[in-house]
Amino acid sequence: AARLRGASASRRQLGRCLPCWSPPPPPCAAAGAFSTLPTADSSNAKGDLRGTSGVGLGDGLDSHTDKWMTPEPGKKSPMQLIAEVEPIGVEGDVAVCYGHEDPVLGHPVEFIKVAGVTKDNPAVCKYCGLRYYQNAHH
Repeated sequence: AARLRGASASRRQLGRCLPCWSPPPPPCAAAGAFSTLPTADSSNAKGDLRGTSGVGLGDGLDSHTDKWMTPEPGKKSPMQLIAEVEPIGVEGDVAVCYGHEDPVLGHPVEFIKVAGVTKDNPAVCKYCGLRYYQNAHH
């Protein structure tokens, strides 16, 4: 214990906490040292596995969002399907949204304040787009 107290005292004398302090990174050897890292644009989608995975490989899509917004004959986009769901009335001041009837299959739990929110102007879940309002008799 005395040894730890001594180490703490020497840290205080330095004016900074040594466990939190780290030396600055070494300078890059060349200005273009990171030019080979993949980026999130569709120009190099073949080597990019992050933001544009599968986009730009001959499918005519320029962004990940285009994949969902491009209409297919007889098929609705996820955004269109959610827009067709009626706003959900809630008893109480807070709606709890999982994005699915089974919490395991949905998104992280989202608590949405619905106090004073009407069916005409519902509160929206930031994950799935489901809309909630407080029942009028509450």
